[in-house]
Amino acid sequence: RTFCFQRLQLLSSAFRTHKVMNASMESLEQGNLLGTDFFRTLKVDNHIHAAGAPTARQFVNFVTDKLETESDTVVSSDGKTLGEVFKEAGLDKDHLTIDAFDVLADYSVYQRFDNFNAKYSPFRMADLRRIFLKSNNYIGGRYFAELLKIVLMRHELSKGHVSGVELRLSIYGMERHEWDDLAEWMLKDWEGGVFPGPLVSKSNRWLIQIPRLWRIFRGKPGRDGSGFHEMIENIFAPMFEATLYPERKPKLAE
Repeated sequence: RTFCFQRLQLLSSAFRTHKVMNASMESLEQGNLLGTDFFRTLKVDNHIHAAGAPTARQFVNFVTDKLETESDTVVSSDGKTLGEVFKEAGLDKDHLTIDAFDVLADYSVYQRFDNFNAKYSPFRMADLRRIFLKSNNYIGGRYFAELLKIVLMRHELSKGHVSGVELRLSIYGMERHEWDDLAEWMLKDWEGGVFPGPLVSKSNRWLIQIPRLWRIFRGKPGRDGSGFHEMIENIFAPMFEATLYPERKPKLAE
């Protein structure tokens, strides 16, 4: 910002001059456009982490509903139920407020990726993030799929707006089967909820992002730190295989 300060000031000044000179003409031309306005024009939000797609209110309501209706559902490999996870954390449904969840972005996340990333963990608890916002967990990512269906339905119904999204999911390159697991989760016929079927919507285009996690990969047990090629293969080889031999990996090919 220091380096660009003078340039930004010049651009800001030029834009203010433009508005003074041309605002009335632009407003007149805008009023003469027939059949279109901001609410009829398709808007696409093209940088949304899937875990950050629900609004805070949608997320809180979803978790509250699951705690009330599925508190006996086993959600971890050690046999803990959803109710037990919350009980061990000292939480109950009276604690489930937007402020307590602490998932809203605020000034603390500005230029602080650690704070930004922490916002994806309700109550700053990794267990809740794993249960509700991951596709590869003990319950097969069911809660995450149901939550995203709520998000996608809002765009399907287009209440008061015409908008689309490009939701992002991550491929980390830690294991070769990540692509297959993600394809299985996305194309599974999720029954019930707001709309059944796979996580496919005409209002959404799925994007894949690849976080820069080589340092974590290198430090995993059993790796000597010299396997960067293994991480690259885990990221790209499954795509090449599904392209060349779609009959071997039909879901990933799709």
